[in-house]
Amino acid sequence: MEIGNISYAMKDKAMEKSIALPVYHKQDQKTVNNLLISCGCIQGLENSIRWIDEYKESPFSQSGQNLVYFDDIEALPYFMQLVERGYDKEIQTEHSLDRMLSLVLDGIQYLALASKENFDAVCQSLQAFIQAKSGVLEEVEFLNATIERIKERFFQNDTPPYKIKDVKRMIKEFAEYQ
Repeated sequence: MEIGNISYAMKDKAMEKSIALPVYHKQDQKTVNNLLISCGCIQGLENSIRWIDEYKESPFSQSGQNLVYFDDIEALPYFMQLVERGYDKEIQTEHSLDRMLSLVLDGIQYLALASKENFDAVCQSLQAFIQAKSGVLEEVEFLNATIERIKERFFQNDTPPYKIKDVKRMIKEFAEYQ
């Protein structure tokens, strides 16, 4: 059954041209959006948001499409829209383990860890979201745990490993301190 002729334009960064892809069926739209997401194209996020709004289903899954492809901070507003939709109980998932919010938060974490600037912007956006939606969305305060996980991972990645001579020096200093 044909749902409509929807055209997706994907800008190829290397060739600086748009490629129009006609899509007719619901599943085809989902597939094209997921392919765009897989190559880090923000249009895939934008299209997925419209798809979610139209079909009230999550296009993402643990076994299929995830969202850990974005390091461009321009994706953040789309991720924040997806976070909000992750709290919508009307949105269905293919499997009970495919909680849309957790998949979106994985993508946000990946985005945050891409750079110091991303880290700051993501943490600020999540904190602002919690403040704005506290009392409106059920259990939104649990996003604080996501912020803490992001911080932990960021500082873990930001800490250079010690060299053996530094470890020996620290052990010696520790022993002298005792």
